[in-house]
Amino acid sequence: MERQEKANLSFLTGKWPLDKSKQNLIFLHGAGITALSWILQIKYFSDKANIIVPDLPGHGKSRGPGMDSISDYAKKISGLIAELKIKKCILAGTSMGGAIAQELLVNHPEICKAAILLNTGAKLKVLPAIFQAVKKDFKAFIIGMSDILFPANTEIKKIEPSLKDMIVIDKSIVLGDFTACDTFDIRKKLHKINAPVLVISSKNDIMTPVWYGEYLRNNIKKAKMMTIEGAGHLAQLEKPRVLNKAILEFIESL
Repeated sequence: MERQEKANLSFLTGKWPLDKSKQNLIFLHGAGITALSWILQIKYFSDKANIIVPDLPGHGKSRGPGMDSISDYAKKISGLIAELKIKKCILAGTSMGGAIAQELLVNHPEICKAAILLNTGAKLKVLPAIFQAVKKDFKAFIIGMSDILFPANTEIKKIEPSLKDMIVIDKSIVLGDFTACDTFDIRKKLHKINAPVLVISSKNDIMTPVWYGEYLRNNIKKAKMMTIEGAGHLAQLEKPRVLNKAILEFIESL
C-alpha cells in the first residue's frame, strides 16, 4: 500500500504507478472518516485492480478545508480522475461516499463504468440530534460514534485500531460532512443513471436502513441488490470477506 497525491488530494493506492491493463476501482469514504475505512479492501484488491482511495478535502492527509455539499466533493473527485488520466472507473462509495458516487453517475457518466453503492441512499437526511451532539460535546460524540456505527454483535476489538485512525477529529469538517449529507437529494435524477450498479445494504444498519438500498435498486435501471447479514453501517470493516467477494464478483461480471 502506498500514499500518493494528485489534484491536491492525498490518496492510498495498492500499487504505483497504475497499470493500464487493469480496471480502475475508486473507493469513496463516508462522513467524518477517512480513506483508512477501506483498509481491508485496499489489501484485498491491490493485485486485482488499480485501487485509488482518496481522503476527501480536509480529511486524513488531504489538505484544505472540508466542504458542505456533495456536488463540491464530486467535483474534487472528478478532478482527481482527470488528473490521473483515467477514462473509465468503477466507483465504490459508502454512505456520503455513495452520495458522491451517485452525483458522478448522474453528472459525469462518461467517466463511470459502474458503481457499488454501500449503505447509502438517494436522500441522506441527518437527524437534528446528531448536529446538536456534535456542537454540544464533540469529544463525547467521537467517543460514542462506535455505538452508532456498529451493531451490538460486532467484534469491536478486531477493528478498533482502524476505527481510531479513520475518524476525523476536526469538528468543522464533520459538521460540513453532515450538512452535505443533510442537503443531498438526488431521487428525481436516479433515472439518468445508465451504468450497472450493485447496491449493498447491511441488515443492522441504523443510519441507512435496508429500505434506502431498496429504493436505489427500484429506481436505477441496471441496479441489483444484496443484503449483508450481521453488519451495521461500516460493513467494509465488519464483514470484509462477504463484501469483498460481492464486489469482486460484480466487477468480474462487467
